[in-house]
Amino acid sequence: INDAVINAFKGGFSDIDIEYLPDRQCTTIEFRMDRRSVTHRMVPLHISKNILSRLRVMARLQPGPYHKPRIRRIQFGEYAPLDIEVAVAFMPTNRGMEKAQIHL
Repeated sequence: INDAVINAFKGGFSDIDIEYLPDRQCTTIEFRMDRRSVTHRMVPLHISKNILSRLRVMARLQPGPYHKPRIRRIQFGEYAPLDIEVAVAFMPTNRGMEKAQIHL
């Protein structure tokens, strides 16, 4: 997560999308800017839940209802040498999974 946020910030991107793709059995991390999307990394399925769990811990979210959208702010300087505040939104998908969007 730290690597993705730092790279997106330095590249001038505005958002990071993290979403599970069942047809590929992986999770994508994509950077967005001006409606243009660039794939940063494809993560194996067994790691993807750890990524979302890490984001939940960073956002100080209680474990809970994954069927409801939730939005929190993260002081990213607490976790990496980049002093910015990011907003992270967790949204349920129609596949019973959860996706996240980080707004820089």
